[in-house]
Amino acid sequence: MSAHTIKNSSAFAALFILIYLWAGFLPLAGIMIALFLYLIVSRPLILATLKAAGIPFLFAVFLIALVSTLTSNAFPFSAWNVAKDGYFFIAPVLLLVTGLTFLKSQADVTSVFRTAIYVLTLTSIIIYSDFLFGGGITNVSIQSRYTYALDSGTSTLALLLILSLHPTLSSLHRDNKATSLLVFNLLLIIVSLSRINIAISLISLIFIYSHSKWAPRLSIAVVLLLTVSPLFQIMPSLKMREASSQASFFDKVLGSFAEFRLSNYSSMPDINENWRGYEAYLGTQVVEQAEPIARLIGVGYGSYAVSPFDHKLQNIPFFHNGFVTIYLKAGFLGLIAFALFIFKLYRLAGAANREGRRTGNPTIKKAAVTIVLMTNAILFQTLATHGVYYSKTTLGLFFIGLAIYSLQFASRDLVANGRSDVRSGT
Repeated sequence: MSAHTIKNSSAFAALFILIYLWAGFLPLAGIMIALFLYLIVSRPLILATLKAAGIPFLFAVFLIALVSTLTSNAFPFSAWNVAKDGYFFIAPVLLLVTGLTFLKSQADVTSVFRTAIYVLTLTSIIIYSDFLFGGGITNVSIQSRYTYALDSGTSTLALLLILSLHPTLSSLHRDNKATSLLVFNLLLIIVSLSRINIAISLISLIFIYSHSKWAPRLSIAVVLLLTVSPLFQIMPSLKMREASSQASFFDKVLGSFAEFRLSNYSSMPDINENWRGYEAYLGTQVVEQAEPIARLIGVGYGSYAVSPFDHKLQNIPFFHNGFVTIYLKAGFLGLIAFALFIFKLYRLAGAANREGRRTGNPTIKKAAVTIVLMTNAILFQTLATHGVYYSKTTLGLFFIGLAIYSLQFASRDLVANGRSDVRSGT
C-alpha cells in the first residue's frame, strides 16, 4: 500500500468531512461503515491505543443496550427501529476508531486540522449566506436565528481546531490567517445566539488563553458541574416555572437551567418553552414504568417515549438530553460506562499535558489541548443537542481520534525508553 502524503491525507479528510456534513443519514451510515472496515484492514489496531482512547467503555454502552434489547419486552420488535438505534450507538465507536486509524504519519495531523478549519469555515459561510448577504445581519435576534436556520456547529468545531493548533496567544498572533478565521467564526457563533455553542467557545477561549493557572481547572470544573447534573435528575421534578410565550435571548440564558431540568408540563405553551426538559421527562418515565431491571440496563434499541399530544412529540427515540437517551437504551450501567469513557479521555489529556510540559514536544501539547476541548464540547452537546448518540454523531470524536494517534506516535520513543506513561493515560 502506498504511503499517505500530507496532501493526500488532507484531501481525504476534506472529502470525509464534507460527506459527513452534507450526506443524508443512510448514505453517511454506509460510507462510515465502509471507511471503518477499510481502515481497520489497512491499518494495525493497537490494543494499547484503543484502551487509552476509552474504546472499551464506549463499546460497553453499545453492548449494554444490546443485552437490554434481547431481554426486554417493553416494546414490540421493529427491525428498522432496532437496527437504526443500534447504528446510532455503534457510530461513535466507528468515528473514534476512524480517527485513530486515519493517518499514516502523525506529521499529517497539523495539515489535516488546517484543511478541516477551511472546510468547516467554508461550510459556515454557505449556511450563513442568506443571513450575511440577504440583510439578516442588520437585525440579529432569536427570530432571525430560526428564520435563516443558523447553525454554528461547524464554526464551533473550526474555532476549537484553531485553538488546538495555537494553544498560546503568541502562537496565534504570529498567524494572521488563523487569527482572522478565529474572529470570523466566533462572530458567526455569537450571531447564531446558540447558548451551547457560545458557552463552548467562551469556556474554550478562557481555558486556552487565560494566564491564571486556576482558569483551566475551573473551566473543566464548570463543564463537569453543568453536564453531570442531569445524572442526578433521573427522578423528575414538578414544574419549576411558567413559560413565556415570547422570550429574548437573555431570557433564554437565564432560563437555561429550568429548561434543561427534567420537568413535567401539562400545557403546550409550557412545553414549547421547556421542551428539552419535557421530552427528557418522558424518556425517564418509560424506564421508570418498565420492569425494575430497566433502571440498570435500560429498555434497549427500538424504544421511544410517547407524548400525550397528537400533533407534537409523538414518538421520541432520541432526546436533546443525550444522557436520557443513554438511560433509556442502556440504563444506569450505560451512564456509568459513558462517564468512564469521558474520564479516560480527560485522564489521557492530563497525562499528555504533563508529558508535553516535561519534554517541550509541541505535538504532544497540541494533542492534549485537542482532547480536552473536544471532550468538553461533547459533554455540552450530549446535555443539550443529542451529543454522540444520534444519526450524525459528534464529529469531535474524529478529531479526538486523530489527536490520540498523533500523541501515541510522538511519545512512542519515550515509552520505549521508559520515560513516558502517556500511552496508558496514567
